[in-house]
Amino acid sequence: MLWMWGVPPRLPHWGLVPRPPRPSPGGGRKVLTGSLRTAHTPTVIRRTRITVDYTRCGDGVGVDPRACGLCLRACEPAVFLLHQTLGAHEDDPLDPRKWRVTPLWPSLCTGCQECVRVCPQGAITVKVPRARHRTRRLQTAAAKRGACSDPAPSGSAPHKQSAPAPARDFRSCAVLGGAGMLGYEIVRQALARGIKVRVLDMAALEDPTLEDPRCEWLRGDIRDTDAVRRACEGMEVVFQTAAAVWDPATPSDVYESVNVDGNRTVLAVCRELGIQRLVYTSTIDVVVDGRRPIQQGDESLPYPRRLPRDPYSRTKIQAEQLVLTANSPELATCALRPVGMYGPRDRYHLGNVLELARQGRYLRLGDGKARFSHVYSENAAHAHLLAAERLYPGSPVAGQVYFVADDLPPGNLFDFMESYLRPLGVRIPRGRLPYRLAYALACVAELLAPGTKFNRFSVVQTCIDHTYSDARARRELDYRPLVDPEEAFRRTLAYWHEHSLWHNGQRNARPDSDRGIT
Repeated sequence: MLWMWGVPPRLPHWGLVPRPPRPSPGGGRKVLTGSLRTAHTPTVIRRTRITVDYTRCGDGVGVDPRACGLCLRACEPAVFLLHQTLGAHEDDPLDPRKWRVTPLWPSLCTGCQECVRVCPQGAITVKVPRARHRTRRLQTAAAKRGACSDPAPSGSAPHKQSAPAPARDFRSCAVLGGAGMLGYEIVRQALARGIKVRVLDMAALEDPTLEDPRCEWLRGDIRDTDAVRRACEGMEVVFQTAAAVWDPATPSDVYESVNVDGNRTVLAVCRELGIQRLVYTSTIDVVVDGRRPIQQGDESLPYPRRLPRDPYSRTKIQAEQLVLTANSPELATCALRPVGMYGPRDRYHLGNVLELARQGRYLRLGDGKARFSHVYSENAAHAHLLAAERLYPGSPVAGQVYFVADDLPPGNLFDFMESYLRPLGVRIPRGRLPYRLAYALACVAELLAPGTKFNRFSVVQTCIDHTYSDARARRELDYRPLVDPEEAFRRTLAYWHEHSLWHNGQRNARPDSDRGIT
């Protein structure tokens, strides 16, 4: 996410007027067709007809739609709605017969048939009109996802792929930045698969669980060509997770040297050694323009029209472009964009919030309506390994980008963080700071204390919707989260309790030369 030089306006009203379908009378036909009228749309436009056979889904004779939900996750434009039936409040609200999935917004349907493919009961039917009638609907669907007006995608060329690419196993890999939250999980999961791992990081190995004869740990920097060469030599796959992450105390030239020059070094070494697979860890910040919310954004979102002034976002855009343009018959590359990542060893998101709470400076910003997508670190690492298996010269994954998220529905960032603060005994203040006032105060804070963490970057990051769809990763990488939200919460909370990172007022210490780099 990037600096914002004016308070962003609200998204325009797109003229959608939903018309709910009429409920069938008791004992009637159990097939429902949704409909939607769009303002300013001629009535001659033919709409996609989507039907759900409730004798197969819900109503107690098929699967419980709450337990399945595959169509909800597979549909990028969010056509379907999971809801209770009429009169459910009068009976047992947990009765599966009182829940349905309704195609409430069929005019947003792009005709991809993904919901039909994933439905295990074959309960969904989609009839798409001829292509000449679909132009207005596709434009509306793009606006629904929060896409900018610039049609150029952010890095990856448009392509259609209905099934995951064939997987090719690998027996060795290099993990650059293996001491970070994500890199650590990649190392751990690779070792569990019997893969030889070589790690390059500025931090020393501190976890005895990684002391494995198949794991070699090297101290070094991705800006050092010799160090990168030692780490990558003889490896089949390179995971490039090292980066200078956002921190107001990090000088701008560090971002340039690590995120841009460091990735040039990695690419040059891969070409020199004949390595054929490089998986790069990008960020959702590369598509954030700082002016409007993003709602269920996908890989068609373009880069901002102008490079942001924020050095982190700017250099991550440049790095992702370097990696994707380096894709070739000799070196296959792809980029993964984990959404808001959390988990053990998180020093920059949950760690910062815990530090503010310990200092008594925690305060909610905004009206609490902004929604965010999250991904647990183990699930993000799993997606990286899946991408590596399906990445090779000529594969459909080569040259592409993928968002990675959890099954956890998007929620407010402060509600998410407070679910960890309460079990840790942190007192949560009731007050909150309105968005516009917070933004104005952040402008003043930057002038008075340039290194403050209360700045426009953090205000925009927490007060505007940032939700993303990972349907493409599920479709093309066969990605499914390994850890469910409840277990992810338990493991993360247990880590903070065990390490007492906030009780003793200390965060993970790293050398000054490594501060802001992971």
